[in-house]
Amino acid sequence: MNGIKSWLNRIPTAVFPGAELYPGPVTGVLPAWIWTFGGQLIETVGSTIRPTATYPKNIEAFKWIRTWAQFYGSLSPVASGVTGFQNGTVAMNAGSSSEVNSTVNAGISFTIGRVPHPPGGQNGTWGGGTAVAVPVGVKNVDLSMKLARFFGETEVQVQRFLSPVGAVLPANWDALITVGRQLPAVWGPLLDQFPEARPRTPLWIDYYVNQLNPAMNAVVRGDKTPEQALEEVQLVMEERFREVFGK
Repeated sequence: MNGIKSWLNRIPTAVFPGAELYPGPVTGVLPAWIWTFGGQLIETVGSTIRPTATYPKNIEAFKWIRTWAQFYGSLSPVASGVTGFQNGTVAMNAGSSSEVNSTVNAGISFTIGRVPHPPGGQNGTWGGGTAVAVPVGVKNVDLSMKLARFFGETEVQVQRFLSPVGAVLPANWDALITVGRQLPAVWGPLLDQFPEARPRTPLWIDYYVNQLNPAMNAVVRGDKTPEQALEEVQLVMEERFREVFGK
């Protein structure tokens, strides 16, 4: 163990987009591991979108998560995530673009790369973002839409990223290209992954946060098998997809 610690001290730390690499429950990033193992969460048949929580590769991913999470015999053996990464309790953190600036500003030497995947797997990185919403029943629809479009303009998104509150990359493509040319070289391997990044699955809050994450934690605790947990997710999401999409 001392030899391993000595070796880790000699290599630069690394951050990967997609999912956190540490023993214990993972919150908010689970789909990345499913995709990393070659799994899938939806399928489209004609005009019908269906959840595929019980896809065989999804079960394989859950089994791996269970093995890794129980490796140290503790759900949370060390501080992890971006805080643990910056404090040095973990050597790798698979996080998001929003964590890169804070890590750079912390003066940490690190690099970025793709999360390795098993045979038959793929890069599990995925994209998200925030949006300006116009409430239903708003009194001035035209003005509200103008405000929403304003926040999407190139110059506005560039300035937001460069402001003290900025941390996430612009969604406007021209703004992203403009910002990308100004970023430190450490960002390069992350930006290179954008063509591979997946969009969020429909009903992702229900699917990822409310169903998959609790199911994964139940598997990690040993309360359910991967098959049982994902079958329950499948049943719930089939009903939710029918409610929303009407099929």
